[in-house]
Amino acid sequence: MEEEEIVLGAQAIAATGRVLAGGLLFSVLVLVGAEFDLLPWRPHSAGGWAIVAVGGILGSGLLVTYGTRIGALIKDPLVGRTSFGAAVWGYGLLGSLIYTALGLFVDVGSASAMRLYSIGGFLYSIYATVAVYQCAHNARSRFVAVCARVSAVLWLILLLVGAYLYASGAFDGLLSSLETQIG
Repeated sequence: MEEEEIVLGAQAIAATGRVLAGGLLFSVLVLVGAEFDLLPWRPHSAGGWAIVAVGGILGSGLLVTYGTRIGALIKDPLVGRTSFGAAVWGYGLLGSLIYTALGLFVDVGSASAMRLYSIGGFLYSIYATVAVYQCAHNARSRFVAVCARVSAVLWLILLLVGAYLYASGAFDGLLSSLETQIG
């Protein structure tokens, strides 16, 4: 009985730690976002800080309730423990659509916000591509698995080339020349 109480006490302490970590992480993200003008609103008013507090509490509650499952949802595709269909349709297509929808909240006038959004998209694309590659062995057909892995490798190469061209400013010249041709 005493060992059970110790285990329950340790679980309660761990849950409290996750609540504090979730609230702190949310607050730090909001502060960083506000500092670098990445948010469409400012938490400098009482209402803004109330949103931060409620979001921190809700985020902490979700982290406590679903923390281990969320970790599994993130990690499982990277080690091939997800079905091939879930990797392609869930993480590949649906995840990309959700990330694109989040782009509606990005301030397009802020260069730093757009840069951060682009980097996040690049990182998510790498994540989804690695997930598809790792889960390809779960495909029903060996041919589909091989095609998926070859496509994933080619896509990663294209992502890296695209990232290099973006970072070097090659797209800036291309976009300006297209604007002069259209306009």
